[in-house]
Amino acid sequence: MALADIKEKIIKDAEAEAKASLAKNKQELARRSHVIEVEIAQEIEKIKQGLQERVRRTVEQGRVLAKMEAGKQMLQAKREYLSRLSAEIEAEILDDEALLQKFLVKILARIRSGLEQGKKLKIEVSAKNEKVLKKALEELKLDGDTASKKEWPAGRMELVFTKSLLDCSLGQYLKEELKLREKEIAGMLFS
Repeated sequence: MALADIKEKIIKDAEAEAKASLAKNKQELARRSHVIEVEIAQEIEKIKQGLQERVRRTVEQGRVLAKMEAGKQMLQAKREYLSRLSAEIEAEILDDEALLQKFLVKILARIRSGLEQGKKLKIEVSAKNEKVLKKALEELKLDGDTASKKEWPAGRMELVFTKSLLDCSLGQYLKEELKLREKEIAGMLFS
């Protein structure tokens, strides 16, 4: 073999080896590219799932908060309605002397249960209700002095003690009754 043939054979072998190495490198590069693409796709999917879960939780939290706010607003509306209803009932009672006397009897009976036996009451009352209060005291056979207050609104009444006053107003009595029976009344009105 001549030198030129050996040289040509070396070049051909080198080219073949380079082509084989290049092909092998291309295959390895393609394989690695595919592995990286799969890993990237998996990471993208994880991120998408994480974002979807976050969105789902955010939407759910929004629903819960909206439901709570709606419930809060509904409760506020119901309380406002009950407050208006209480004011209307108070006005109706104040317009009906016989009905007012019945309520004053209930209020005084409640007061009497907490007083010492034979203790004389001192009651300050709206001038508009003094006559009815005296009838209620007589009905219960309670001994009491009344002091008329012209500037007070109808329905206002206070029990005077040595060092303190107790609000015994019709409005206060109705508020306490409403509070005691709020669930029952709300159930009747709103169910």
